[in-house]
Amino acid sequence: MKNKTKGESPEEMITPKDIRKVKEAVKEIIPAHRQVRGRPREYSDRTIVLLYVLFTLFRCSSIVEMYKMIEGKKRLLKVIGELPSRQTLSYRLRRLDIEAISRRIIESIKGETYIDMPPKVRQV
Repeated sequence: MKNKTKGESPEEMITPKDIRKVKEAVKEIIPAHRQVRGRPREYSDRTIVLLYVLFTLFRCSSIVEMYKMIEGKKRLLKVIGELPSRQTLSYRLRRLDIEAISRRIIESIKGETYIDMPPKVRQV
C-alpha cells in the first residue's frame, strides 16, 4: 500500500500490485476446487475469498459498495478477473467458514509483509 496521506481512502491506497500479492497468498491457502456433486461452480473458492479480503481491506459496508469501487478501477478489475454477481458472492460467502479461512491467511503471512502498511506515528 502507498503511504496514506490526509484524505486518502482505503480504496485509493490499495494498488493492483497489492491485490496480486493477496491473490497469491489466497492461492497458497485455499486448495484447488474439486467438486464431486451438483452443478459445477463458475467461480472458485479462491475468487470468493479474494473478494472477501478486498471487502475487508476496502472497509466496505456492503457488497454493492465494493463492486462500485472495483468496477471504477479498470486496472484493479483486470487483476481480479471476472466478478461473480452480487447475489452469487453473498450466497457463497454465507457458506464458507470465513473465520477458519481468515485464521489460515493470518498464520500463513505471519512474518511476511504482503501489504506495506504506513509507519505508525508516535502520538505525544
